[in-house]
Amino acid sequence: MGLLHGVTDSASYTAQAAFGLGEGVYMIAAGPAYDTITNAVSVKVSSGLDSSAVKLMFGDWLWWNDDTNGMMLVRPQAFAGGISLFHIAARELGDACQWWRVAEVNGLPDGVTET
Repeated sequence: MGLLHGVTDSASYTAQAAFGLGEGVYMIAAGPAYDTITNAVSVKVSSGLDSSAVKLMFGDWLWWNDDTNGMMLVRPQAFAGGISLFHIAARELGDACQWWRVAEVNGLPDGVTET
């Protein structure tokens, strides 16, 4: 699995697909924050992306209050790549069992459902 975390430029989608196919890597790409479904579909079609080597993510951007960087948006690739509230709590709070605090701060009362 590979991802270019933070890269949302549709011009990179076909290059990511070529890399994934050439190296046997499943790539995870994402569109920009606050995109619409209509625009996302149009951009995907116009980019020429049509490959089983790329998963193109839409939505699921999470606001995260990082101790070092302040409030920031976490791209959906992070979660598709295996980052979870459990991992964030372990890193930021020093205790993975405190995942519910990360969920609560981000408006996810049960850690799963977006509100």
